[in-house]
Amino acid sequence: MEKLNSKELRNKWIKFFESKDHLFIKPKSLIPLKDPSLLWINSGVATLKKYFSNLEVPPSKRLTNSQKSIRTSDIENVGITSRHHTLFEMLGSFSIGDYFKDKAISLAYEFIFDILNFQKEEIYITYYEKDIETYEQWISLGIKSSNLIRGNKEMNFWDIGQGPCGPNSEIFFDRGKKYDPENLGIIALEKDIENDRYIEIWNIVFSEFNNDGNGNYTELPQKNIDTGAGLERILSILQNVPTNFDTDLFLPIIYEIENITGRKYEINNYFIGDLKQKEINKSFKIIADHIRASVVAINDGALPSNNSRGYIIRRLVRRSYRLINQLGNIKTPSLHKLTLVISKIFPMYKIDVEKVSQIIRNEEIKFSKTISKGKKILDESIKNNTFNSKIIFKLYETYGYPIELTQEIVEEKGLKFDKKEIQKLKDQHSKSSRGKTFKGMEQQIKVIQEIKKQISNFTGYHSTKEESAIIFEGFENGKWYYLFKDTPFYAAKGGQMSDTGFINDIPIENVFKDKFGNNFILFSNKLPKSDIYKQIVDEKRLDRMRNHSSTHLLNSALIQLFGNIVKQVGSENNNKKLRFDFTMDRKPNSKDIESLENIVNSYIKKRINREYIITNYENAIKMNALTLGGGLHEGEVRLVRFGDISIEFCGGTHISNTSMIENFKILKVESKGSEIFRIEAISSNKKIHEFNQKFLNNKIYELEQVIIKNKKIDSNYQISYDVKSLNSILNAISLVKIDSKKMKKNFKNKNINFENYKKTNFRGYNSIVITDAKPSNVKQIAISLREHFVDSVILVAAKKENIYIFAVASKKENSKNIFDEITSEFGGSGGGQNSFAMGTLEKLWEN
Repeated sequence: MEKLNSKELRNKWIKFFESKDHLFIKPKSLIPLKDPSLLWINSGVATLKKYFSNLEVPPSKRLTNSQKSIRTSDIENVGITSRHHTLFEMLGSFSIGDYFKDKAISLAYEFIFDILNFQKEEIYITYYEKDIETYEQWISLGIKSSNLIRGNKEMNFWDIGQGPCGPNSEIFFDRGKKYDPENLGIIALEKDIENDRYIEIWNIVFSEFNNDGNGNYTELPQKNIDTGAGLERILSILQNVPTNFDTDLFLPIIYEIENITGRKYEINNYFIGDLKQKEINKSFKIIADHIRASVVAINDGALPSNNSRGYIIRRLVRRSYRLINQLGNIKTPSLHKLTLVISKIFPMYKIDVEKVSQIIRNEEIKFSKTISKGKKILDESIKNNTFNSKIIFKLYETYGYPIELTQEIVEEKGLKFDKKEIQKLKDQHSKSSRGKTFKGMEQQIKVIQEIKKQISNFTGYHSTKEESAIIFEGFENGKWYYLFKDTPFYAAKGGQMSDTGFINDIPIENVFKDKFGNNFILFSNKLPKSDIYKQIVDEKRLDRMRNHSSTHLLNSALIQLFGNIVKQVGSENNNKKLRFDFTMDRKPNSKDIESLENIVNSYIKKRINREYIITNYENAIKMNALTLGGGLHEGEVRLVRFGDISIEFCGGTHISNTSMIENFKILKVESKGSEIFRIEAISSNKKIHEFNQKFLNNKIYELEQVIIKNKKIDSNYQISYDVKSLNSILNAISLVKIDSKKMKKNFKNKNINFENYKKTNFRGYNSIVITDAKPSNVKQIAISLREHFVDSVILVAAKKENIYIFAVASKKENSKNIFDEITSEFGGSGGGQNSFAMGTLEKLWEN
């Protein structure tokens, strides 16, 4: 076999399949676009789901890719096994309704034996026991029957419930007896035992059945091939190294970790088995794996946080930080220094080294400030060789210890703990930390596969009514599917939601578009027979068009205000509101929002006519038309233009003149990830009037509730305001809240006998010291005494479990400095300002 580096292997794969008429699809971001079923892109086929589900026509029936992917289910195994990774690269080749078993197997055979030059005696192949066709195809190519392993449904049938499924054939490389210390031989493959001798390098899935979700299988009208080959695995074989971590995809990172820590990684310890070095190697592998995944994911837009993708990144970085500090006894952030070497391993991902390094460094600094405090709490919680598992969640909430990291530390110490309780905590957190799981492809609808081209005409761009005949009807899974010769009903696409309305006075249930552009109408019951059907789109279409056109104007307004740094990444327009997602280097502030509203409303007042333009892609680009996603465009394209204000690729329906929008109002702006923001807005006089009235009523209610609370303290309390004026009500809310604070403070102070508090000298300060307060009263007591004893330093502490709630308050001295002085001496954390500081104290000073 030929020894290749990662770049050479990747290029050989791509060039081989391009020579076999496969279109190369560039690697996509790890963050799925418009796919809520996925937390991460977790396989090569994940970015192609819409083609496999027959929802869209692929740019080619033959595709190939080399897709970066993340899987988080095996994080605990990273560094322990030879091949588990968080980030991995999947080499893929796909047939979508084109070739099937024979061709897929022949292509695999050719690449493995002619391109990689593997020997036939080194290769073992599994197949599904009922799939005789696959067995015979491998035999016909010269694979011996002794090298073909029959597998059951559990081993060799790809099925994840509802949707496409089918048998698969897996290809293994035999690394020889030195990787088989227990001398299991071929039994390891036959019984699917985890081992390092037989390495799976290739998997071909023959997607030929539809599972209805109840285990009933029918043949797919469009059969597909999904091939996946692990780049890291093949590379370890070609480079003749013990594990994936010993290839050029990891060694440069490991060498840099050696430079940082002063420790050595020993490749040959795989065979020597020195236990101490094994643990050192394990740490190297975990750090290299985790930081590699973190750098690539952060570059794609994921940021460390306490939920969803961010929790995964935080967990990876903080676990790595702890390990690299243990390896080299390092006291300063150092993980971020690995970003540069990772960028050189993956030049095709165009990693922003400076930006990614800073994000990782910031996360290191955050964790460095709390890791020692968390360790003290962890050490103190260990009593009688057992561990209080509730501490896990406390460390997570207070000090940012990922739940799994604390569990790992406890297990390293060999302590006993309540595993069920810890699992319960992890399960409670899993919804936010891991998100939804990959459910696979949408189920293909067999009945609509009878349609092979566009046969229905959409007339909804210019009309909301149509009289037409049925040209196709079909029934499947309790639904009737209809196509009309002409239809005004719009099917959801490009962010615009589907139309609603009636056919012969019967409400339609849904509209969806097939890959040829036919708009199918769905009903639960069969339509009564008629020669001509009267179709009417209801009045909600107008609001959808207003909101859709408003998104185009908003996009232009954003570019006008901030420049071409703004890029649209998604939108949704229904009859109630619009949602617009875009990238920018900062979140728009209140002044920006006001400016955007003014710009859009100025467009509306200009009464600009809308144009639909049909042209080709080249002309559209020359016209500077905006497009979402930069996808492939063949043949005619459709543009929507509003004068010299906006021109975009769009297949949706729009108002004929901007004046029909009437009015535009932004409801909120929120962050949706790294430099991705979402604007929600409404349009039309009616919708904005309804919103304003509801907002006004809510503010009146808020005001009334505060007034009621104030009257409980002072029955004579009152304030005047204009019930019809929003500004008057907002001003009144501000005033009554200020009054409320003053009244509560005065009321509480009435219950404090200041004569009971005696001044003392505390470290040179004229002070009042209280150490036996109730935890809930610490802040109130400190502030009340500060207002009364204006020349003193007030120190208040209250014991709560194993720590103290602690506050310092003073009008004369710097409370924050005194607080920091005490917490640095006795352990603790918190913050504040000159007049008040509060937090926790690990132990109390002696009186």
